[in-house]
Amino acid sequence: FRLPIFTQAEGKKMGIFVVFVFVAVIVSTAVAADIFYTSPPSGTLFSLDLNVPGPNMSCIGYREFGLSGLFQQPTAWSVTEQGKNRTTIVTSTPTFMLSNDTTQVTRLLATTSLTVLNVTSNLDGAILDCDFPSIVGAIPGLFTLKIYRPPVLKSVGTVTGLKNGSVTFQIGDTSSPPPYPQDTISFTIAGNGSLEPTQIQYNHPNMTLTGLTEANTGAYILTATNTRLVTSTIIGSSNGNLNLIVQFPPVITTGPSLVATALGQPATLVCGTNLRSNPPSSILWRKSNGETLTTGGRYAFGNGSDNVYIIISNTTTSDNGTWSCVLNNGVFAPLVVNIVLFIVVPPSQPMNVTSNMVSDPTTQLYISWQPPNSLGVPPVSFYMVIATSSLDSKNQTANTTNALITKLRPGLSYDITVMGVSALGGVLAVGPASDKVTFSTDPAAPTLMCGALIAASGGVNVSWSVYNGGRDITAVQIGYTLAGSNQQYLPIQASVMPNATSVMAREQFFATRSYSFLISANNSIGMSNVTCGPVLINEGIPIRPDLPIIVSTKPGTITMTLSVAASGAGATGSFAFIISSVPSIDMISSPYRFLTYTDGEKVSVVINNIKDGVTYVFYISASNTFGMSPPQPAIWIANSTATPATATPGQPSSSVAGPVAGGVIGGIVFVLLILIIIVVIYLVLRQRGGTYEMEKGNKGVKVEEIDVDLGEDIQPAKQEIHYAELGSFKPKEPTQPKLTIAQKAAEEEPVTYSTVQINSAAPKDPTQDASAAASKTDTSTTMV
Repeated sequence: FRLPIFTQAEGKKMGIFVVFVFVAVIVSTAVAADIFYTSPPSGTLFSLDLNVPGPNMSCIGYREFGLSGLFQQPTAWSVTEQGKNRTTIVTSTPTFMLSNDTTQVTRLLATTSLTVLNVTSNLDGAILDCDFPSIVGAIPGLFTLKIYRPPVLKSVGTVTGLKNGSVTFQIGDTSSPPPYPQDTISFTIAGNGSLEPTQIQYNHPNMTLTGLTEANTGAYILTATNTRLVTSTIIGSSNGNLNLIVQFPPVITTGPSLVATALGQPATLVCGTNLRSNPPSSILWRKSNGETLTTGGRYAFGNGSDNVYIIISNTTTSDNGTWSCVLNNGVFAPLVVNIVLFIVVPPSQPMNVTSNMVSDPTTQLYISWQPPNSLGVPPVSFYMVIATSSLDSKNQTANTTNALITKLRPGLSYDITVMGVSALGGVLAVGPASDKVTFSTDPAAPTLMCGALIAASGGVNVSWSVYNGGRDITAVQIGYTLAGSNQQYLPIQASVMPNATSVMAREQFFATRSYSFLISANNSIGMSNVTCGPVLINEGIPIRPDLPIIVSTKPGTITMTLSVAASGAGATGSFAFIISSVPSIDMISSPYRFLTYTDGEKVSVVINNIKDGVTYVFYISASNTFGMSPPQPAIWIANSTATPATATPGQPSSSVAGPVAGGVIGGIVFVLLILIIIVVIYLVLRQRGGTYEMEKGNKGVKVEEIDVDLGEDIQPAKQEIHYAELGSFKPKEPTQPKLTIAQKAAEEEPVTYSTVQINSAAPKDPTQDASAAASKTDTSTTMV
């Protein structure tokens, strides 16, 4: 500044100052333009419900280190609606205040708010501009307004997709505004298929179903629902119908891949079961030479979905090879199932069948032969040998060209034939039989087998079967044995007719006993036998009675209680007890007592004329219509005292009154002795007590033991110490390193203790005891 009022130097300084101020203003203005912000951040969405007044939307501006004059009031809102600018709306005067945030930076802020009162669909996507004018221009805060709208679906009819793929179709209604928000749309599914919500992807208006399976095929009702962004409350929902078809290639549970059949026999080739395909598949059969087969001639087809097969009749060797089942639904690649057919060809007949020596010619034949000229396909697997007689037939298999046939009947002629067999996969192709040859077994003794043994009234029906061994039977004998005994009874019959195979055995069988029967047969070769049974006899002779109970009721008279073990009386019905004695008794009251049998029933019999001092042996038997049991002996020694007794075989039974009385008296004496011993012990212990002296070092310690009667109270005088010992006093070594009582007493000031004698008498005056004890106290060391 070259002015007259300044010198050159002053003008130069003033110029530098002006430049500095100018630069400072420019810099501060630039800084001010960079420090305005809006909150919430520019670009925030405000979401509103249609026809519902919107929320209070606030806009806040900040300026750091600024001056309030830089704000150009008022702060205003403007709306750009569907590309058209509306008049600026000033909703409120900004409020300015200073605020300290966590960064400890002073900020000057202004805030304003806006409420949309008339929310229409035209406002969807509208741009809201919250302006903060300043000296450098308005700083905008731009926000987008969104209107909540539910999804709207439509019915789409039939949709077709491929297994393991996906399908996309339009289900959203494009005539309605798109739903908002889309991110919260969820689907529920109702239908007869297995479509899951996780398979659904929706981007209005298109829906994509992924991971399609056969089970997804079905008719569905899809329900779409969306919710608000913040509150997660439901905005609305809509339904759409869908018929989904999932196409998939042919699927079948295949059958055996290898089939064998004998030459000339029919063959069934199974392509598989449970055929599934969408769309349905056509079925073709081809031979390995490429020939496509048709129904008719030797071929019959089963082309149902449950079972796909072909039957080839009257097979020949030309049918060997691979057969193919082709399933094609025109959408996917054809499914081809291959099956190999093998024709089993039998061998020709074996040659030169002969017989050889064996160890037992009565039941065995050893046969050999030469292999067939044609071994078949596959070669001979084994041979079948058949031996046939007038009574039986035997089949034997052999892996070589010889066989031992066993279990044949003696003395019979057998026709022998041999056949070769080719086998594969369970299929047998049997060749022609060899020329028949006849060989015979040697005769032998008869062969017996047991039949049924049936217990009947008074006996047993015994049956058996017999083969004569190639010679006529001359006799049959039957004997029996009591089970559990080695006793062999005589035969029931010495012989019966040679051709008999059953007999009613009637003998002395005891009820409730089991018997076995020995059957023997003879011919000119020898004799054989067989044991049959055992069989339980339910009706028969009663078993031996139980040992009787004999009671002498008065001199000269006894009562005898009789019984037979349960189920041992022989049969339901009447039976009798028979009693006899040695020596005989002139009169036995009711010697035959008939009863209606009951298991274990006891019967009393009164017998008079018993002579005193005589030993009687009674014999008791049980009898019924089948016979009489063995006798049960019982010995009785009569005396003039009427006492009960039980007789035992071979052991006389006498009165037991004496021993019983002696036992009672002995028991009483024993109890009295025990009581006397208890009283003596009590009295001795009760009188215990006394004074004992012992030496501990050079100090004498006087110890008085106090005998205490149980139940009495110990009531010492004040400042008195009493020790009561119920057992003998014994000095004990200390278990821990402590001073003994005597040592402790020697080190301390001698203390005088009183003594008290406690016994069964009434308690004494404690003061008298204390004074009496004081006269006896050793003033050096005393313990009570």
